[in-house]
Parts: sequence; C-alpha cells; structure tokens
Amino acid sequence: MRKMPSSTATADAAREKVREGHSLDRDDLFALRVAAEFDLSVPGRALSPPRLPRFGSMAALEDLNGKQRVLEDAKAAEKEVRSEMVALRRELDRARARGSMRQAEEERRHEAQNQRLYMAELRGSAVLEVLASNAPATEDEATLCARILTLRAEELYEVRPHTHTS
Repeated sequence: MRKMPSSTATADAAREKVREGHSLDRDDLFALRVAAEFDLSVPGRALSPPRLPRFGSMAALEDLNGKQRVLEDAKAAEKEVRSEMVALRRELDRARARGSMRQAEEERRHEAQNQRLYMAELRGSAVLEVLASNAPATEDEATLCARILTLRAEELYEVRPHTHTS
C-alpha cells in the first residue's frame, strides 16, 4: 500500500514534472488526485480532510475501475439475457396458442366429417350409390324379385286370402 503525501511537496513535484513534459508514474498521479481532492495547495490547511481516501494508490483505484467495468459488462449481459428470455417466452406462448388453434380446428373438421357421414347414412346414400352403380334389372329379374318379396311377406305376416262377406 502506498503512503499518502505528507505535504504539498509531492503534489508540487508532480506538477513540476508535468510542466517539464515528463511522464508521471502512479505515485505522482495519486499525489495529484489527493491534492485535488483535499486541496493541499491551500497554505495552512491541515492534512485532516473530512474524509480520507479509501485507497492507498492509483493501482488500487485502477483495479476498482476495472472491477466496476466488469460489473457493468456483467449487468449489461444479464439484461440482454433477460430480454432474450422474455422474447423466447413470448414465442413459446405464441406457439402454444397456434398449436391449440390447430388442434381445435382439426377437432371441428373431424366432427364435421362424422356429421356428414351420419347424415349420409340417414339418407341412405350408401344404398343409393350401390344401386346406382349396378345396371338396371331386366324384366324377368324384376318379376322374380317381386315374386320372392311377395312370398317372403306372406311368410312373415301369414297373409291369407281375403274373403268378402256380403
């Protein structure tokens, strides 16, 4: 840990280096910062400012600045990730809604098809289609069918000759 300057001499020496065009080292920069913060150039002012610096050198301040940048970068990355998560959640909700709508539409289509089949069955469409696909019966076939139906009806209903009484 570097020592704080005990007088304005260190800050004055750093100022002189700047005037001469020399580069400053960390200690010189620290001395200038402390002098600026506590105004050590005022004659008769004691070195007991209302608050003392928390760091003993410029290296510690630079380290703090580096950590602050890392923290800011991490916060920015976190914000970006949160935004991406929100976008993904929205897209997931939209996909679920689309899936639900597709499923409901498929169920309606299936129900409509079942209803059409039921109505066709009630109308006898299947029987009519079979009859329409066959060739018409000849006169002999029609007479034979009529005779068979009559005999069957007589068996079922025990049709007896009707006698008239007058």
